[in-house]
Amino acid sequence: MKFRTALIVAVMFIAGPALAQAPATQAPAAKTQPKPAAQHQPGTPAQPAHAAAKKPAAPANPADDKVDPEKQAAIVRLMDLTQESKLGDGVTEFVTNQVRSAMSHTIQADRLPKFMDSFGQKFAASHVPGSVSDAMVHIYARNFSTEDIRGLIKFYESPVGQKAMKALPDVERDSQQAGIEIGRNAAIGILNGMSDEYPELKAMLRPPTPAPAPGAKPEQAPAAASAAPAAKPAPEAAPAAQPAPAPQQ
Repeated sequence: MKFRTALIVAVMFIAGPALAQAPATQAPAAKTQPKPAAQHQPGTPAQPAHAAAKKPAAPANPADDKVDPEKQAAIVRLMDLTQESKLGDGVTEFVTNQVRSAMSHTIQADRLPKFMDSFGQKFAASHVPGSVSDAMVHIYARNFSTEDIRGLIKFYESPVGQKAMKALPDVERDSQQAGIEIGRNAAIGILNGMSDEYPELKAMLRPPTPAPAPGAKPEQAPAAASAAPAAKPAPEAAPAAQPAPAPQQ
């Protein structure tokens, strides 16, 4: 599932920038005093000293946890069906892009391609995709039995499973968008209801003025009408009457 794989990659490296900014060397830590034994709280049954040691700790290195070959083969088959076997390639691409983005602010542009070529060769030699796949095999093995894995394989090989692999990325994406929209609308409604008690919220909740469309001319106010209508021109005077001619003798 490409969407889930991308989401896993993003979560894995969400703290990357913060870790990259940590100082390389630190002063040696001061010796800590041994912590006193926890005191028994009234009303709480006392725990024996060896109770915490009953649960075995997870191995520091996943490779130390041996996986049955038959179970490992089933897990690899499941990862191929769900496309999770490509997670290592996604990690490689993500890390390379992050390094390129960070180094573009540090290394001169004409030296960056050579640097990235060298980094890419060294990063490929570290076999990150294979290490990621091995780690995922051990994670699956710790959380699922062999029968569980076989049941998942049977499901993803079925028509319904094939449909699920194609549809679930869209379902997850649309569900996240719907959840964000519902939460945002609920928060805005609550803040509007609190704006009388907290008037400073009103300015924050006021909808922004929409920007004018590109190329649109601002509307002009209509010209004010004149107070009095213009005077009509006076009618022309009638021509003066001509005197009648005198009779001839």
